[in-house]
Amino acid sequence: MRRGSVIDEPALVEALTEGRVAGAGLDVFSNEPNVLLSCSG
Repeated sequence: MRRGSVIDEPALVEALTEGRVAGAGLDVFSNEPNVLLSCSG
């Protein structure tokens, strides 16, 4: 198991967009180098 698979990235993006989470710092993504467009800034 890779560390990137620990976070539900779509749920994190939703929480960030809705303001339920103020910010997140990730150094690994589950599908690198294909990162969710909404996660790439």
